[in-house]
Amino acid sequence: MQAVYSSGVYHIGSGHRDRVCINLEPAQLLKGDIMIKCYHKSDVTSEREVIFRLQFHTGAVQGFNLMFEKEDMENANKDLRFPDYGKVELVFSEGPERIP
Repeated sequence: MQAVYSSGVYHIGSGHRDRVCINLEPAQLLKGDIMIKCYHKSDVTSEREVIFRLQFHTGAVQGFNLMFEKEDMENANKDLRFPDYGKVELVFSEGPERIP
């Protein structure tokens, strides 16, 4: 596997931790096995730590979204900082147009 996209660093304030939306710009054509990693980056040391990692095959996508519960994600399933009710939802489009 090789990385095809890496987002910028997002600073999430305490008032916005219940929902975070990240748009991939430019849109990415996904095909085959996909792995997504989310990191926590320390402001002090600049080191990063994996918050969660999830994997899927594009053939598993039915419709335009996939939902992953805490127990479906590596690292998050054992991390007490990741809430029990926490989820990751991936929303897809048919083409490169932006989803509102």
